[in-house]
Amino acid sequence: MRFWFRRQAGRTILADIAVWALVTVAVLIWLAPFWSMADIFRQVWPLWMLMAVMVVAGMILFRLPKRRLAILIATLIAAPIGGEAWRAQTADSTIIATGHQPVVFATHNIWGRNRSPQNAADYLIELNADVLALQEADARTRAIHGPVEAHYAYSAVCNRAPVGLYSNLRIIESGCMRDILDAHRSDGDALWRWDFPASSWARIELPDGDTFVVISVHFTWPSPLSPQDQERINFAEIIQVFDQDSLIILGDFNAAAPSKALSRFDRDIGSVRRTHGIATWPSEGRFANEYGRTLPFPTMITGIDHIYAGRRWATMDIHRGPNTGSDHRPVIATLGLNPASTD
Repeated sequence: MRFWFRRQAGRTILADIAVWALVTVAVLIWLAPFWSMADIFRQVWPLWMLMAVMVVAGMILFRLPKRRLAILIATLIAAPIGGEAWRAQTADSTIIATGHQPVVFATHNIWGRNRSPQNAADYLIELNADVLALQEADARTRAIHGPVEAHYAYSAVCNRAPVGLYSNLRIIESGCMRDILDAHRSDGDALWRWDFPASSWARIELPDGDTFVVISVHFTWPSPLSPQDQERINFAEIIQVFDQDSLIILGDFNAAAPSKALSRFDRDIGSVRRTHGIATWPSEGRFANEYGRTLPFPTMITGIDHIYAGRRWATMDIHRGPNTGSDHRPVIATLGLNPASTD
């Protein structure tokens, strides 16, 4: 009898620990709209969801008490992804109008600590996207973006930011987004008012004469969230100088669903995000760098690399690329530009 009571007490304690662990995670996730530090937990939401599933499965398997309560709390942890699922269903995917060729876009943070730069360069050259956006394209990654730049007919690099755009389609004009920022900044503005992400832009002409603007961008980390917040606000303001309906923005946003940080990007950037459920970080290259060997399985848990496109663009295909030695995976999208409205 004494043994039975001890076993029951142990099971109750174990169930309490499991439930309180789930409660802690759920509280942090639901504090995200009100506390920026809690929003960091949403950035790696898949980890917490996996933990919740394992806890609930264990409680059911070992018939621990409070199983129903654990399932309820796990449901609360899962709930924030519902908004992302809705966005994925409602994202613009209209049929391409006749006469407009598909355009293949790719974005990749090539990472300054990439241990296999030749493999990365070979992949990007073989991919031969019509428009390629690179981030962290500085002196440390010259072995990657140097050959890539030589491969493309046109390029738009920015000496004020380690980002670049490379195109097989004609670039009419290009520049640093920081230059546009400086042209719109008042002398009396506080310096913090103009935190701004590394970014460059190019106006590209299609064979039929239609044009669009594409931006390669790299936002800072969301921790602490305030600098990224200010970068987003200022970036969203400055991009208004371009036609929003045909604008393409692609790069490393350092924000993943279902975080409030990414929701704010969706709210403030007029274009439609086309990347849903595409995990890009941390790729296997990060572990190859840290431990000298590539893991034999994908390691991405969150999607922080995104493509936003104006409402004239129709999505034909979007997918994740392979491991290139970077800590990010590339994202490749085939889009088609519909005619401008005559209304």
